Amino acid sequence: MAVRLVQLASWASRNSRAVIAGAVVLIAIGVGIWYFIDYQRSVVQQAAVELENLRATAAIGSREEAVTSLNTFIQRFGGTVYADEARLMLGRLSLDQQDWQAAVDVLAPAESGLDTPLGFGAAMLLGYAYEGLGDTSRAAEVLAEAASGARYGYQRRQALEEQARVLADAGDYDGAVAVYEAILGDVEPGELADRITALRAEALALGIAAAAAPEALPASEPASGTPGDAPEPPEASGG
Repeated sequence: MAVRLVQLASWASRNSRAVIAGAVVLIAIGVGIWYFIDYQRSVVQQAAVELENLRATAAIGSREEAVTSLNTFIQRFGGTVYADEARLMLGRLSLDQQDWQAAVDVLAPAESGLDTPLGFGAAMLLGYAYEGLGDTSRAAEVLAEAASGARYGYQRRQALEEQARVLADAGDYDGAVAVYEAILGDVEPGELADRITALRAEALALGIAAAAAPEALPASEPASGTPGDAPEPPEASGG
């Protein structure tokens, strides 16, 4: 061990410039990492404060001002959880204004992270946006993805029930019945099961009637909820 230490000291003496340069590089890397972490923390804190101000603007200010401010916020703080929450707020404003395409454009990036706290809410709102556009096939697909990626059982049931409603409203009664049956497979007997059973029976009856007189049967009225009834986006936890 002593021999190795002597050899190491001898090497360092012969290569002092390399040793000093290496130490400088390591220090620079350490400082850079510290600065980056401190900067990211500062950005997140600033985003949290500004988002609170935007909530107030959206609540009491003009919609046009809120939309402009939210778009600016998303550009500045993209990549943070607060930017995703801003996307949900902006998506909800677009849905309220029935600007379906704008809602799709702003919600699609947030929906891709279904494993994040806000991903489920974004997926639900995106499904309503596609439904508003008249693309019921894509709406049902997005709601099915939301159900598949849901963290909790109640979220999965909510997404599946909305998927079934979209399918029934589009005249795909067999698809709606299949989704209602999937929900029934997950719930215990009780009030919820009774309600889903009634919705399944309604979709089944409409399907039978449509098969008997496909030309005469008009599209059904929505069984529950519409794009305008989209749930409030969940709030992000502080970071």
